[in-house]
Amino acid sequence: MRSHRKSVFERVLDLAPAVVVLGAGAAAVVVAMNLLVTAPPITVPATASSTPSSGPSFADTPSLLPFASIVPTDTPAPRASLSNHQPRFVHSVIKDSDPGGAWSVYLSYPAFVTNETPWAIQIDTDIRADLNARAGQWESGPASHRWAKGRTNTFTGSFNTEMVSPAIASWTYFVVDDSSARGPETTVETLNFDLSTGQRLTLDDVFIDATSAVSVISGLAPGLLRPQLGVAYVESVVDEGTSPLLSNYNNWAVTRTGLRITFNQHQVVSNGLALPSIVVPWSALRSIMNTTGPVADLTGLS
Repeated sequence: MRSHRKSVFERVLDLAPAVVVLGAGAAAVVVAMNLLVTAPPITVPATASSTPSSGPSFADTPSLLPFASIVPTDTPAPRASLSNHQPRFVHSVIKDSDPGGAWSVYLSYPAFVTNETPWAIQIDTDIRADLNARAGQWESGPASHRWAKGRTNTFTGSFNTEMVSPAIASWTYFVVDDSSARGPETTVETLNFDLSTGQRLTLDDVFIDATSAVSVISGLAPGLLRPQLGVAYVESVVDEGTSPLLSNYNNWAVTRTGLRITFNQHQVVSNGLALPSIVVPWSALRSIMNTTGPVADLTGLS
């Protein structure tokens, strides 16, 4: 039997239902998109304790705040109870030498006896790490350059104890480097620790404001230096070396009678190897002291 071939009109009629379905689907998509665009946003009522959020928050997932809204805060160092006895310390030593004899290092430094103060290990580690770093820089730098045949360059350190009490430890540290043909150069560093926290003291711990404190000390320093320097006192040199710059007063140490300032080599004396120091009495500094700081007991303020 010969099959009947559908006409074009009949084929169009067969496709009509599918076209209608596809058309309806496309229309639905368009309508849905228009609704999403024109629908008003959903708002969440604000409360007195609500804060802006940079994004949605999910359970057990911390939300991230924009960098601009993060305000750093100082976390106070943990404090430890102190005994009434003065903690004991010993002279510990860092020694090193070049196998070829070009240089040698001998740094004596204070180290607390274990358990003599709560932060003994932390303080000892701090001081030793500082000196090891300085020795390492010297060994890799000037130590290897001999300015005289067969001569050994030396790097030696020693300290003066300014004060050690149950609450405060203070030392002035001296390092002598003789690796230069110009002669030995001595540098100074002061080690001041709050024994209740194990942290190094800063001028802001001692005074209300470090800049104001340096200004007051600067006004007193020339008069305290004059009798000590005698004929070596040169006004222009002293005035420059005692001007109210924080860098001129880096080497300060706590004593029972006042704040000791040790000046660097050539800072207030043109010639010579002298390292002059002065002690500014607490009575002259009382008006600018931090009355709640760790040094307040020495001045009778607390």
